[in-house]
Amino acid sequence: MTPSINVVLPLEEVQINEQLRITEEPIEILDREIEQLRRSKFVIKLMQKLIYRRNHREPINRCILNWR
Repeated sequence: MTPSINVVLPLEEVQINEQLRITEEPIEILDREIEQLRRSKFVIKLMQKLIYRRNHREPINRCILNWR
């Protein structure tokens, strides 16, 4: 069975350039831990993404799960 993951992005965070390509922004990994759940392992990466709004930076915390 394949897990179903729904992803919701705030509209103000999506930026598309003139060539209709998504611009990637650098992120900083704040912490990393590995947990065992039944037979699957996953890595939790807590990240902080700096987003420029109104001439200043606002830190946004994110959690990304990478399945192995």
